[in-house]
Amino acid sequence: MAAREAEDMGTIAWSDYEDLTRWIVEQLAARAGVTTTRIERGVEILGKATVNNIDVVWEFLDADGRPQRIVFEARSYGRRIDQQRLHSWRSIVDDITSEAMPTVGVMVTTTGYQAGAQRVADTYGIVIVELREPTAADTANRVMEVGIEMVARRPFVRAILVTDGELLDPEGAGPMLDSELELVHQDGRRVRLVDELLAGELNPWTEPPTPAHQVTRVYDPAVVLEYEGRPVARVQSVTAEVGEHEHSTSFRVGGLDRIAWLMKNTLTGAHTWFAHDGKVYETD
Repeated sequence: MAAREAEDMGTIAWSDYEDLTRWIVEQLAARAGVTTTRIERGVEILGKATVNNIDVVWEFLDADGRPQRIVFEARSYGRRIDQQRLHSWRSIVDDITSEAMPTVGVMVTTTGYQAGAQRVADTYGIVIVELREPTAADTANRVMEVGIEMVARRPFVRAILVTDGELLDPEGAGPMLDSELELVHQDGRRVRLVDELLAGELNPWTEPPTPAHQVTRVYDPAVVLEYEGRPVARVQSVTAEVGEHEHSTSFRVGGLDRIAWLMKNTLTGAHTWFAHDGKVYETD
């Protein structure tokens, strides 16, 4: 029977689709908040009347510690499932369920269900889902990818030159970090030199970055230039080149190529998306 059914399965072999179903069940079990006792593929379960072959079985303990079981029938067909196949699956689920081990049956297929099969599932409490790669129709009107572009501006101050001043500390004439230079005004105000040079020189964000240009600050009376809290010079004029550098970075979040499989509940319409990296997303 497996060989005959494989003719209708396209590129997915029978064993591969069962393996996929088991993988999906493992992802769901990891998120379910229950204690899983067994997930197994290709299981024989003795029922009330006969031995039944089950594609995938998931057994677990619920929040109250009671055993529960969900069994899966994986049907990778090239045609929709009819009501006769649903009745056959429903009879298997009925045969293996018991008071000691309540069992829910789930049928998984690639191509959907005929109306009669949907009525059978709805009447007898069988869960019917499609498990397949998502199509353009599945993703229509859904946000599958978000593009983000980040633009950063960094002001710069360079080529600082004291054009008129008096050296107070000869040892301070060596290399100094611009960010550590401060101006002390006559009224006691302390301002970083780079902030003083940039004040009023930068374009707002709504305009292009500020191009490099020369600025001059003149002080009368003179101000004291300090480096790391040590006075190094008394200055009356400072000249520098200021402007802005702009850097942009873009990246994308999501993307259909990240979604490997879609599981769609035929009766409720709920969608569960499985990404290549193992993440799971649920939507209505």
